Parts: sequence; structure tokens; C-alpha cells
Amino acid sequence: MNALDKFPAPSFRPFQQETIELVEKLFDDGNEVILAQAPTGAGKTMMYFALCLAADSAFYTTPSHLLINQIINDKHLKGKFSVVRGRANYRCLDDCASCIKVYSCEPNTRCDRNISCANGRCQRSTKYACKQECPYKIAKSQAQAAQTCLTTTAYSLSIHTGDCDEAEWKKRELLVIDEGHNIEDWLRNAVSFDVEYVKKEPETFEDAVDMVVAAQDVARKDLHHIAEKAESNELSFDEVKKLTYYQTVIQKIDHMLIDIERENLWVHYFRKEKDVWGKDCNTLELKPVTVERFGHHLFELADKIIISSATLLDPELFVGSIGLKYRQWTKIEVPSTFPPENHQVFFAGVGRMNYENIERVRPEAIKMLDVILEMEDGLRGIVHVPGYNHAEYIRTHMTPDMEYRLVFHESRDRMRAYHQWLEDGREDSVLVAVAMEEGIDLRDDLARFSVLWKAPYADLSDVYVKVRKSYRDGNRWYTDQALTRIIQASGRIIRSEEDWGRTYIIDDSIIELVRRHRSEIPSWFLASWDRAKKIDRKY
Repeated sequence: MNALDKFPAPSFRPFQQETIELVEKLFDDGNEVILAQAPTGAGKTMMYFALCLAADSAFYTTPSHLLINQIINDKHLKGKFSVVRGRANYRCLDDCASCIKVYSCEPNTRCDRNISCANGRCQRSTKYACKQECPYKIAKSQAQAAQTCLTTTAYSLSIHTGDCDEAEWKKRELLVIDEGHNIEDWLRNAVSFDVEYVKKEPETFEDAVDMVVAAQDVARKDLHHIAEKAESNELSFDEVKKLTYYQTVIQKIDHMLIDIERENLWVHYFRKEKDVWGKDCNTLELKPVTVERFGHHLFELADKIIISSATLLDPELFVGSIGLKYRQWTKIEVPSTFPPENHQVFFAGVGRMNYENIERVRPEAIKMLDVILEMEDGLRGIVHVPGYNHAEYIRTHMTPDMEYRLVFHESRDRMRAYHQWLEDGREDSVLVAVAMEEGIDLRDDLARFSVLWKAPYADLSDVYVKVRKSYRDGNRWYTDQALTRIIQASGRIIRSEEDWGRTYIIDDSIIELVRRHRSEIPSWFLASWDRAKKIDRKY
């Protein structure tokens, strides 16, 4: 039976049937990996679930619990898959039974005391035998037996990095990875680690390695002590947290030492921080520069792979960076069903906001932002800025009219501030958003316009960015990162075929970047971009 027969919805939307048939043909032709560049509104979930359900067995992974919840609540997909998440997402029923008279948690929510299967009774004592069936183990067992398993990308990575029992999971025919343009970051996060309470800043990378090895020795001793206690006594919640941290960081340091022996480059960061008690908690972070050798952690889950995203711009660079270079792959582009006229683009450039010109251009950019806000009077919007230094510049140079409308946030409360802004009840508030090009949904009146303040190039003062850019493909990588952020940001305000909005480009560097790399950019983005109008710079 082919995938069209497994299509979950009662009817096809434009391009869904053709895309499913094309993917099946490409797999039949011997391709192992398909990069599917599909825009918002393409009906990706239904297409990929049809392919999953037609396979002998499948994984469907997505990066966020929010997206998983949307799939769970889709009436067309009920009963067609099993879901598993990390232990911390399930309540320990034995703990619930002992505190039910004191606490009153809502069903299917996290425990008021933050107790979960990650720190439940069986995790706090090796001698404890659960009296009730463990909801995590039930979900895991059902997902392993199911034809299609829906899970988070983080959980799927943990299967081959030691956080799960790898032997319990059989290789599947198909793996679908949603929002896959971030795979390189996911792989890097899976092997990177922090060591806390470092006494001083290392002068060299070699010093940093010596410090984490010393910290590993201490962690092993503490781990042994905690494990011994768990044999005879019940651990506290803090001890379970430490136990998990020690196990993870010891394993990651071992992997790092092997990796640097193989002459792979890592970089380190030293951060001066305080813990919740105000005590010095200086942190040392280590992460690899490239991650292609870690791709097997994810890709060994299945024989065939679909990687989906709206922004898979440079496919050769992409497959090389995540370890798929030597597998047979191809790329397809799914057309957009959104009318390009619903997304108007305006070139409001006041100059190139690069290092040489920024002090001269930013005052003009403030004036242009004031003009844009006047044009969009009475409507909600978002101003995308690449760093907090730009947000602070706007905050300290804004006019009184701008001060009334603009909403700012700090790094420590960015998502809380974002949700407060969504619910502020005002019809004209504008969020100055730092690095929020992804993961937010500003459909309809939540935001009718967006402003791209500056080309979001990665920060060259960051040691990782500096080293990564020095590689042979570094300039391609550096450009690809910026273009991805531009395209993702512009898509935040147009979320359906009926939705409409306007995007303003203030930095001429963005216009130049798109012009130079048109061949890599999705056609749906260019359809609106090529209709762009210019705003007169006479304020």
C-alpha cells in the first residue's frame, strides 16, 4: 500500500499529493536522505505522517513539546502513533499517591512539587520497587512497539548517546526530522557540557582541558558517594539532580578527550556567574567546532531519512556539516500556497549597518524606525534585532512616541516577556525581539508588521564563530547562518493563506545579501521579495 492510501486527512491540499509521490519515487530510486524545503502552510505534518504510516516502522521527531501537543490534538492523527518524551515529562505515581491529600495537581500537568519520573522514588533509591506502573516506562514500551513513534529531537538523540537503553530500540525504516535546519546545533548541544564552580579563568584551551579533567575526578568521587547512599537510603531531590549531572558530564568529558585526541577542534568559554545563594559559580563551557562525526547519534535510527525545514539553503554545506555527505541524498522544494501579495516587503534602507558604518547609520535607522511606527499606527508588530546591544541602542535613543509603543526584554526572561507581550491587550504594542527569528507564531492580529533592523550575522567576537569562519567553508557557513535567520524572521507574521502583513528592511546589508545569494533562497520568499517597494528616506 502506498503513502497516498495512508493520508490521514479527508482531502489533499495543493501540492501534498505531488510531494508524497515525489518522495516515494526518490526513495525508490535509491536516495537515502531527502531534504524537503517546505514553507509554513504546506501541510507538512499530514504529508510526512502519510509516509510514516506507509513505512514498516517510523520515527517522527520535532524539536518542541508545543509542536508535539499540536500533533496529538489533531483529530485526523488520533490513534495513529505513540508518543514518548523524556522522564521529566511524566509524574511519578508512587510519589503522587503519598502526597495526594496535601497537593492537588491538575491531571496531565507537571507536579506542583516538580516531582517526575526523573527524580521519583525508584530514582532516589535503588532498593525501591515501584508499586504502581511507571507512566514513563509505559509510554516508552508503547512507543517501541508502535509502528510510528512521535518524540522530541532531544529524546531521539538520547537513544544513541547513553541516556536511553539503546538496545531496546530497533532500527526503523523511516526517520522524519521536522525543523531540521537546526540539526547541527542539536548535535553540538548533545555533546557540549558545562563545569560549574571553576576557581579561575583558564589561560589556554589546554588549561581548560586540565580543569575539566580535574573536575571529572571530583565528579567521579561524588558520584560514587551518592550511588553508595542510594543503596541503603533514599536520596534527596538535590542529590538525584547531582547524580544525573555527574553521570552526564563524566560521559561527555570522556567523549571530548577521545575527540580531541583525534585532532578535532573544541573551544571553551569562561563565564563569571553567581548561584542562587549569591556564591561565585564561575562556569567553564566546552563545545566542538564541527559536529559531522556525531551525526550517527541521530541518523542510525532509520534507513531512510526526511529532513524538513523552510530553510535548507545550501544543501551541500548542510549535509557535510551533519555527517550525511557520503549518503545518497537529494533536495526538493515544496511550493507555497500563500499569496505573495499578502506579504508586502518594503526596502527602508538607510545604509549598510556593518562595522565600518554602524555609528553613522544607526541614528538614521532610528529615524526610519520612527517613520515605520507612524505608518503602522494602531497595529502590533515586532522589531527583530540580532543582539542586546542593538536593543539597548534603540531603548536609549527612541523618541517619546516610540517609548510608548516599544516593549523590551532581557536575556534571562525573554520568553516570559514575549508571552506577556502577547497578552498585554494593547492594539499597538511593538516587541523589540533579540534572536527570536524562530519558535514564535504571530498569526493574524498578534503582529501585522515586522522590522529587520540589522543583518543577523553571527558575532565574530565569539570564539566559536571566529574559529568556524576560519574553516575552508567558513564564509559559506557564515552567510548561510545569516540568510536562515532573515528568512525565518520574515515568516513569523504570515502563518496562513488568509494572513497578511508587512516586512521592513532597514539595513541595506540585508538587501545586498539576498541579492548575492538568490540562487540559494526559497522561491516563496523571493515571490514577495521581488514585489518589494522602496520607502522615501525623507523623514
